[in-house]
Amino acid sequence: MVKNIFFDIYFNDYFFLLLFFLLSFFVVLALVLIAMLLSRRQLDIEKFSSYECGFEPFETLNTFNVHFYMVGISFLIFDLELAYLYPWALHSGSLDISSF
Repeated sequence: MVKNIFFDIYFNDYFFLLLFFLLSFFVVLALVLIAMLLSRRQLDIEKFSSYECGFEPFETLNTFNVHFYMVGISFLIFDLELAYLYPWALHSGSLDISSF
């Protein structure tokens, strides 16, 4: 029997990864189907209305200042930067000059 080297190298390394993806896909599919089959489907006019909080909408709209969104986005950017900088700082003593 002729051995296929390509099959042996790549199939052994990625077989369990493929198995994990297939198994997780089928588990998620089964859970979604079970949820769809067991859910109650009662149409309610108030459920599909635009406001579920019990009062009519206001006459005037409250607008938000864009400044608050920009501050929030800047916090996200700096948090991500620190998340990538932390592992680098831990191993900075063992890194060579190319890591700078």
